[in-house]
Amino acid sequence: SDEFQGQLVLIQSGTINHTGALSQNENYDFTDATGTTEMRIDNTTNLVGAQAPEGPVNLVGVAGKFGGIVQILPRFVEDLGVEEVTFPGDYVSLDQTLDIVTWNIEWFGDTGNGPADVDIQLSNVKTVVETMDADIYALQEIASVSKFNELLDSLAGYGGFIANYSQSQKTAFLFKRASIDSVDGVTLSSSDGFVSSNWANGRFPLQFRFSANINGEQQEVYAYNIHAKAFGDQSSYNQRVAASIEFKSYLDRYRSADNVLFLGDYNDEILSSTYNQQESPYKNFDDDQEYTIVTKNLE
Repeated sequence: SDEFQGQLVLIQSGTINHTGALSQNENYDFTDATGTTEMRIDNTTNLVGAQAPEGPVNLVGVAGKFGGIVQILPRFVEDLGVEEVTFPGDYVSLDQTLDIVTWNIEWFGDTGNGPADVDIQLSNVKTVVETMDADIYALQEIASVSKFNELLDSLAGYGGFIANYSQSQKTAFLFKRASIDSVDGVTLSSSDGFVSSNWANGRFPLQFRFSANINGEQQEVYAYNIHAKAFGDQSSYNQRVAASIEFKSYLDRYRSADNVLFLGDYNDEILSSTYNQQESPYKNFDDDQEYTIVTKNLE
């Protein structure tokens, strides 16, 4: 009620109607024996990313009201009895790391399907690339080759190339010339053992071979950028499974002794598939100890 606004309060033995990580600037129902209130996770707290407790928990927070709704705002992880999420390497400077981004820029450069103003879209993409300051960007859904070339020309110190298959949604790589020594880039095809119908009718992997200084040692790396078949139906799922089998067979056969990065838009998940809770199409990679899925724990 209003009489508690601005005060630090304690609610005992309540439950949160949420499982998994807590998101910034989100509201969650918090219920105890007397009723339900909103718990607000502010983006300035170290609660962002922490795992919501599954059982009864004591909640400490500042009582407030927004839009006529009473809220409790915990201040930090101790107010909820959870652990802060930390990421190893957060404080390592960029010049000591190899930083790679994969990004589906929805219908980049296509006014009919993507944003109506492609010039604003290009400007925003340029801002993101320069702000993140990564070494490599694996891009998907590049719908305009001319807009991609315009983006490349606008980025000082960057190189790049785009897939040469016929589909309108293409994959591409951007890379920082100061840290990445490009060796070659090639679009794989049916001659490499891939069946077109398994790859959204020809959206084959894009290979980027480069050399980079990693931990003081120059290493050669093969990066692959894919845009797997979309949609949550049986046929699309089957295509992703078949494509994953083909791709792993290719890597195991030709790249078993190499450093490999498998990037892109998988259009599915790792713990289980987005289709009918089936096995992930990429379970074959997950089961092989030669491969490490670095984004798996984000699910």
